[in-house]
Amino acid sequence: MKSRVWKITVFIFPLLFVAFMLYLRKFHFYTYDRIGAEDNLLEWIQFFLYLFSGILTILLWYRYRKNKVLLAIYILLTLGMFFIAIEEISWGERLYGFTDHVLIPTDLMERNVQGEINFHNIDSFHSTIGYLYILVGIGGCFSWVGIYFLEKSKKLRKSFKKILRHISPPWVFFFYFFPLFINFLAIEKYGFMPQDYEVAETCLALGLFLFFLGNYITKMDDIGFEPMTPTM
Repeated sequence: MKSRVWKITVFIFPLLFVAFMLYLRKFHFYTYDRIGAEDNLLEWIQFFLYLFSGILTILLWYRYRKNKVLLAIYILLTLGMFFIAIEEISWGERLYGFTDHVLIPTDLMERNVQGEINFHNIDSFHSTIGYLYILVGIGGCFSWVGIYFLEKSKKLRKSFKKILRHISPPWVFFFYFFPLFINFLAIEKYGFMPQDYEVAETCLALGLFLFFLGNYITKMDDIGFEPMTPTM
């Protein structure tokens, strides 16, 4: 029963969150505009979610340290989560009042579309990050389908199936990744604003945190996986 409630809650929460944000956008635009602005609520929520995700992946690679593949995967994920967290707050530029841009060479800072101490807004990265989000969205939304059919193959070793479970979000996380498909749509045609993308990125950050939390709470062994098919 608890598992069923957890799945239902995880599944519908991003729908409620996005619906609430759309309500603010339509009827309380000033609030929506402010909480989605740079260095405001949504960005700081993302920072803490990625920070806590990094802590969870540390705990996970310690738990599975005897499995070299999972150890490597979780170490890489830890580095990725902490890097993204620090990127979200521009390496503490405004928090600590950095003004000399010592962390990034001057020539790269001149190419930063927001003039910040971060890498993801450097022009060559910024122009392609939308495509990266689309790939993440596809993987997060549909990887469980591929795994469902792969697991029917008797040729796959249980150890490999175990690894797939650690890196592929179950179906209940679909709507945490789905908003990333906003990057398919033209900004000018649909009138999107930066705050809209912050909502999608917050869904992603929350989905990753809950996914790692689920991996930590439910210890995965060769026979202890929960079914991935959409059954409640």
